Amino acid sequence: MNHHFLKFAAATLLVTGLAATQSCKMEKEHQNPFISEYDTPYDIPPFDKITYDDYIPALKAGIEQQKEAVEAIVNNPAEPTLENTIIALDHSGPILEARIMFMVEATRFAIDRASDKELLGLQEYVYQMENCTDPEKTASLIFEFSHEIAYISGNTLLPLFFVSFRDLVCSLWARYGQKYGTKELYYSAKKIFDCLLARDKEAVKDFITTSTMESIDGSRTIYYVD
Repeated sequence: MNHHFLKFAAATLLVTGLAATQSCKMEKEHQNPFISEYDTPYDIPPFDKITYDDYIPALKAGIEQQKEAVEAIVNNPAEPTLENTIIALDHSGPILEARIMFMVEATRFAIDRASDKELLGLQEYVYQMENCTDPEKTASLIFEFSHEIAYISGNTLLPLFFVSFRDLVCSLWARYGQKYGTKELYYSAKKIFDCLLARDKEAVKDFITTSTMESIDGSRTIYYVD
């Protein structure tokens, strides 16, 4: 099980307040893929085995993990430093790992459910990004592009998840644009858009996973500024 996914998903749930409004079917014999052990490329959940009812139990389980991580930081008797406070908190729930989960799910549902007209409607965001040179504006556009994918996916929870961490996502993509250029953000959105038009679930999942992992611990990291 990848604890990064559960921890950040927990933070998302706390922000949106969904825990009080969603029911949890813990007695089911079905094993929740988020909570069960799995061995997949890049250590991401097996999305083909996930059902709608798996989300809330996994998010609730993540709440406890996130609480434990934060409590450990707060109760650390050592003198507070950058490493044992800010960086430790950052590591307790990396947002980019959560992006893989939410984006893969949003694109998968959109490919299955969205009309051709709805998919083509995403092109306007791609056009605007192509000629945008401001990192913050481009980051905002790529967020709006991603949120629209979640909206046309037909899943009622995904748009709420995206909105709940908008500021964090935009901050990270603005940093990426500053380090590597806004064109790279455009190329990323264009690739996702092309995969959606082709309704190629495997291609878009592979691209989202690979490109995001590059931003986490590959050649284009963005968690820390050099």
